[in-house]
Amino acid sequence: MKSKVLDNIIKHKLIKSEDTVIVGVSGGYDSMVLLDILVDLKNALDIEIVVAHVNHMLRGAEADGDDEAHVRSYAIEHGLDFVLERRNMEELAEREGISSEDAGRRIRYEFFYSLAEKHENAVIAVAHNKNDQVETILLNLLRGTGLKGLTGMKYKSDDIIRPLLNVSRAEIEEYAEENGIIHREDRTNQENIYRRNSIRNELIPFITREYNPDFNNTIFRMTEILSDQEEIIENITEKSLNQILIVNDDDSYTIIKSDFNKMEAAIRKNIIRLIINKILGSLDGFESSHIEQFINTALRPTGKTMKIGGIQLSVQYENLVIERIRHKDKLKNYHEIMINKGESGVYKFGEYLIEVDYCKNDKKVFKSKKDTVYFDADKIEYPLIIRTRKPGDYFTPYGMEGTKKLKNLMIDLKIKTELRNKIPILTTNNGDIIWVGTIRRSDKYKVEEMTENIIRLKIRGELA
Repeated sequence: MKSKVLDNIIKHKLIKSEDTVIVGVSGGYDSMVLLDILVDLKNALDIEIVVAHVNHMLRGAEADGDDEAHVRSYAIEHGLDFVLERRNMEELAEREGISSEDAGRRIRYEFFYSLAEKHENAVIAVAHNKNDQVETILLNLLRGTGLKGLTGMKYKSDDIIRPLLNVSRAEIEEYAEENGIIHREDRTNQENIYRRNSIRNELIPFITREYNPDFNNTIFRMTEILSDQEEIIENITEKSLNQILIVNDDDSYTIIKSDFNKMEAAIRKNIIRLIINKILGSLDGFESSHIEQFINTALRPTGKTMKIGGIQLSVQYENLVIERIRHKDKLKNYHEIMINKGESGVYKFGEYLIEVDYCKNDKKVFKSKKDTVYFDADKIEYPLIIRTRKPGDYFTPYGMEGTKKLKNLMIDLKIKTELRNKIPILTTNNGDIIWVGTIRRSDKYKVEEMTENIIRLKIRGELA
């Protein structure tokens, strides 16, 4: 099994030499085995490992005393950094009006990404396996999905890697037994109060027993075949959208109604899905019936509108406008603030306070944190500008060589929609984004050994 994981890492280019691998470890079979294999390959791969554990505060003392202690103990025994996050999953779910599963996922990935931001060349390893992939496919199928939903998870999605994706749970358990890996069993995995648990514990065993004993492998092979088809269809859909697109920004797409309605039904559906995914970052909550309702509305006369799941489609004469439903207080207009070189002080920007000061490089360690960052003050083209995000914003996140669209970063980090237009963006005078406040800093202008003057930026506010 270890050789299979190594093959995945090499074939799918999951890890490079000198990477820091943030490993999400719950203490269960899957994540403990993933961690153990990566530890065994650590020297060969030339990587550093950080063990990241989240306590969702769901099981009280059981999780505090057992899961945390077990994962921490393993990390200490193997000389690994251990980082803990404690956040109440149920409280977040109730506050945000989302499912417990979605709340837990948001907490985990916000934590993992915040850790990755503190390390150069960081990737986030999670223990999704072949069984998880099959469960995801069935979840999507029950919701009503397009082809994309039937292809499931990828070995690599931006900074997230899944080295165990083609490894079955049986293989994982066999490896754990053979190598004496102790794990903590989450009793909530056996409770069918969550849909995924019910699929895992009831639906899949029933299908395997009554219809297809090789069901998991059959579904997994299907995802690999459909992934190739999906790539072709995505390219066709993107080209078709561009042919009828009049104008777009992060939150709105305007297309030519007559040309859209002349297209084949499959292309129209895929265009609607593509636009929703571009605006919201996912198709969560949208079923095939919803897409059909959008299509039917597009055939109706001007003035007709359709609202589903945060998206509105409206017929406006010769055009169709597909946009995010805007709340009146969501797009509060903040004035840009300019800061000249050498100016220190505290600047109020919307609901945030941003402190600016300067210091000499005295060779101490200037380690940026979530709310505080340091840059080479002499490399920046002034004035610094504090503003909100704009359509098309790109920047180079710390530890990355290329650029990333700001909108995609916020989607990846699960930043709440209502916060995206409030977060302070700090740019140089020539437009380079150096810091997305509390979220990510740029790889440019970082403090180096030869740096003489340092600018420190600290933020206080909703996300800090």
